[in-house]
Amino acid sequence: MASPKALNVSSRTWMSSAIRLRSEFHNDYLRQVLLNSGLAYLLNRRLGVAHCVAGPSALIGASNFFELAVATAISLFGFRSGAALATVVGVLIEVPVMLFVVGVVNRSQRWYGAKG
Repeated sequence: MASPKALNVSSRTWMSSAIRLRSEFHNDYLRQVLLNSGLAYLLNRRLGVAHCVAGPSALIGASNFFELAVATAISLFGFRSGAALATVVGVLIEVPVMLFVVGVVNRSQRWYGAKG
């Protein structure tokens, strides 16, 4: 059986690795969502698609469907698994980023409709 000291060191190591991975994931995810939603939004404008369609399509194109990932992880690995926990972290990151994109789409409505 491992000593409490050894368990403490390994849990700290695991936690620091998890934090580092979360940080890397967050940065990559943020870049990916902003690029995909921005590209979809600009292409919709270029093609003359109405703003009421372009906004949702930009969000759908940028979404990673984390809710599906959570359901899959729970069904495959169980509710208490690390995989389920990891997918929940994805949702916690996705929500504020998508709300930011919604804000940008809503604030740019006049620009979107302007002839340019």
